Amino acid sequence: RHVHRAIVRPPAKSKQREVCGLLSFEVKLVRTLTRTLAALAYFAIGTTLAILVRRRRDLPFGVLFALSGAFIFLCGLTHLASILVVWQPMYWTEGIVKAVTAIVSVATAAVAIPSMPRIMRIPNPLVDPLTGVATRGALFESVQKKLTSARSAMVLYIDLDGFKDVNDRFGHACGDLVLREAARRLSALVGPRDIVARLGGDEFALVLADASAAAGERIAAEARAALAAPVVVNDGRTARIGASIGVARFDGDFDAALRAADRAMYAAKQGDRTPNAPV
Repeated sequence: RHVHRAIVRPPAKSKQREVCGLLSFEVKLVRTLTRTLAALAYFAIGTTLAILVRRRRDLPFGVLFALSGAFIFLCGLTHLASILVVWQPMYWTEGIVKAVTAIVSVATAAVAIPSMPRIMRIPNPLVDPLTGVATRGALFESVQKKLTSARSAMVLYIDLDGFKDVNDRFGHACGDLVLREAARRLSALVGPRDIVARLGGDEFALVLADASAAAGERIAAEARAALAAPVVVNDGRTARIGASIGVARFDGDFDAALRAADRAMYAAKQGDRTPNAPV
């Protein structure tokens, strides 16, 4: 005798309600609170980007900022939609929000990928685009970070002598080459905790961490000798420059030390080759 047993499958909607019913009230409450906090965090970022784009209509890559803000905002909506699923089996709502989020994500990537070459060409405000060393602004930031624990430090203010003649004789392209070479030679003289910066034009600064006055004088002499070596510019021709260097001790006030080194540099340029100057 064969016995046939019928298997009764509950409707999909009933099954969804059953899944929701498996969660205790405490679990539902915790999930609601955590996902609400996550949604608020996403909304804050997305709204900030929207305000930025609205107030700065001249902002480069405004479309990319707007799409990124919309994507982040929609990520917050997915968290809110997931809260509905905790309490009611409204999976279709969550699915729609996720689908829209995915579409905006693809649109953001479609705008971002072609923009990458232009984005990569945006200069770093902390790095001099010509020489690759720190800018004047980055110099002050680096001093605050690197010299907080330094027992003492020396500041060298360097002005290239004869650089204008190089520009006049060989052209500005060769002048740029000389500046890059000067930055490379100065960087080769210092350690990982020291700082090399281009202050502007043909002026550079070295900050020597944990250095004595004698070490400052020694590095100044080495820098003067390194910069005096000829630079091959083009067609085998060589350009020669010199350097006037002032040295001052850093005792906590970097702006004062830099001004003192600047005064010492001008004294050296006037003919007094002694680079030391009190702060």
